Amino acid sequence: MFMQQSLKYLKVGDEVNIERSAKVGAENGGHNLYGHIEGTAKVNNLSKNGDTLHLDIEIPNGDIKYFFLKGFIGLNGCSLTVNRVDRANHEISIDLIPETLRLTTWKDIHIGDEVNYEIDQTTRTLVDTLENIHQK
Repeated sequence: MFMQQSLKYLKVGDEVNIERSAKVGAENGGHNLYGHIEGTAKVNNLSKNGDTLHLDIEIPNGDIKYFFLKGFIGLNGCSLTVNRVDRANHEISIDLIPETLRLTTWKDIHIGDEVNYEIDQTTRTLVDTLENIHQK
């Protein structure tokens, strides 16, 4: 299965990942994302480490500045933890645990697939604010 999840690649019957919306007063067991897709990133490498799937993902358009070790990213409708940042190569890594693989479409990922990515808006605001202060 080719995991191109951009709307332009989807066909009737294709599975997609959808996280439930946060509810006021309810416990938040994940990351705060808004569902605003920034663009597509490319899977450069994947490998298995026991039951965990490791992915190296190329972040385009200079957006690598918004990602930090143990920060998070929205990828194909899932909020995931960033486990490596390589700014020189514009690449991050994530590791998918068996439960994530079981409950999502990530089990069907391949090298070269494009994935939708979302930047955490709080991180974006902090990075952009600090850049603007530094430039003045």
